[in-house]
Amino acid sequence: MKTELVNITPAIARVMLQSNFDNRDLRPSRVELLRASFERGEYVMTHQGIAFDKSGNVCDGQHRLTAISMLPDNMVFPMLVTKDMDRSKTFAVID
Repeated sequence: MKTELVNITPAIARVMLQSNFDNRDLRPSRVELLRASFERGEYVMTHQGIAFDKSGNVCDGQHRLTAISMLPDNMVFPMLVTKDMDRSKTFAVID
């Protein structure tokens, strides 16, 4: 497992979402809440970011990525991005 700091733009979020398979149902109300918060400048970077499993699929962060993908292309959000998560062990305990 490897974690790095990545500046997530709407374009990068859209690319990352192309690997969003076999995830929980997207909740539009949660996406809208996050989108509005990002747009108002309320985002604060924390330990929680985006995670991909060993197959490259999104396993944490689909709501954040979807919200960011809807924003103007000049916006940037630094987030921790973790790759190579073992989905069989971690997916059930994430959020």
